[in-house]
Amino acid sequence: MTFIFEVNKNKFYKLKKNLEFIISLPGASIFSSLVDSLQVACNYKELIDCIDAVIKKYGNLTRVIVGTDIFIVLTKPEDYKLVLTNVNGNYKSSVTQTWEAILGDGIIRASGVSHKLRRKIIHPLMNIKYISEYITFFDSNFCTDILEKNVDGPMFDLKPYIAQYVFNIFLVTTVGIQGIAHKDERDILHKQKELFKDAYSKVIKPWLRLNWIFFTKNRKQMCIAQNTVLDFIYNISPRKPGNYTALQYNNYNMTIIQELKPIFYNYYDRVEQIRVNASNKSYDVSDENFLDDIRNFFAAIQNTITEATSFIMLMLAIHTDVQEKLRQEILVTFNNDKIDVQRLLSMRYLYMVFQETLRLFPVVPLISRQLTGDIKLESCTLPEGCYVMIPIFAIHRNPMYWYKPLEFIPERFSSTHHRYTYIPFGVGLRDCVGQKYAFLFMATIIVNLLRRFRFVTVGNLNDVKTTTDIVLRLQHVKMSIFRI
Repeated sequence: MTFIFEVNKNKFYKLKKNLEFIISLPGASIFSSLVDSLQVACNYKELIDCIDAVIKKYGNLTRVIVGTDIFIVLTKPEDYKLVLTNVNGNYKSSVTQTWEAILGDGIIRASGVSHKLRRKIIHPLMNIKYISEYITFFDSNFCTDILEKNVDGPMFDLKPYIAQYVFNIFLVTTVGIQGIAHKDERDILHKQKELFKDAYSKVIKPWLRLNWIFFTKNRKQMCIAQNTVLDFIYNISPRKPGNYTALQYNNYNMTIIQELKPIFYNYYDRVEQIRVNASNKSYDVSDENFLDDIRNFFAAIQNTITEATSFIMLMLAIHTDVQEKLRQEILVTFNNDKIDVQRLLSMRYLYMVFQETLRLFPVVPLISRQLTGDIKLESCTLPEGCYVMIPIFAIHRNPMYWYKPLEFIPERFSSTHHRYTYIPFGVGLRDCVGQKYAFLFMATIIVNLLRRFRFVTVGNLNDVKTTTDIVLRLQHVKMSIFRI
């Protein structure tokens, strides 16, 4: 009993110390911060706009309240570099708790030994040499063929077509499956999107986390959505745990691709090798972990590549001079040849367009961590246990680091810039393992679209409407297309 009291007393004093430190930082009063948090919860303000306003008013080291959590906000590159490259800034399971319905305990949420092991397994499978084998599947006419019906027609939303293509390529490259029935595909994607919205709602509206109180019709729908996605992951998994029972049994129309070994077949081979060689049985990836990692890759690939590609295509449709310049580079590099990795990686202007789009619209707009130990910055020491936020969206638009930050200027990336002022894929110990996969995938889509079609839209950069539900999303991608 005395021991429990001492533990609780220690936790209390540590929490008190952290709160005193956070309150001492520049920022609005706690009451004003709570009002802002409530306005975000009631959809009167966008979270990233609220955070951006706080940073502009209070500087590089401030604080913000999101739901019931108080975050230390860092926007100085030297500060957040120290956090993201420090082992004490590696923990995110607690700050991503509301994501569990989407990601389980997969590699995106996992921390500690489990995360380190799974990253060690997956990282070699994501290098250029390995994923270059998938260019054959990336370089498909499927995406361009499904757009043919819209040529010379009225404006249409491009994003659903991109999402359909990404879904098919995800299946082929990660689990070697081709040919999911279109009806099931749309239902799965819709339910996954609803889970993203629900996870974000729980971040800004913490009372929604009390499922035992708020078991409403919406909560029941979220349970159905979660079970649908879990069932889909189970059915496509190359390794089905014996103790796992699918909650639904849809008759998917699948064809197994034999030409190459997909990512998660290789992943499981490496897990088996570890199990054979490891003397410590706790140093393992369970079957449930394996399913969760497939679920994480599905969520990441489907949402980030769909959104990022949509942003790029919209930027090109708005800036037709950039589109034409890129098209000329494509024609000089490939003409009508099949795409190969070597020439794709040589396209400097394509990469500039890619970088500039993700500077303006980082698909993951915020990074959050809970510190597992003190981290010393130049101006102060961040205490163990505190929550830290790095707002990528604000950093990428900061006039201190970028000339004309609100304008779309791909040429800015023709010269060097501070490494840590551009971090769309994160940095340090938890940077995105799939960033090379994502670039090759998106680059291939863009090359094939631009050498067949010309894209036009109305409005300008100021008219672009976004929304946030963990990832940054375009509200719509309306444009017209014409054959070249």
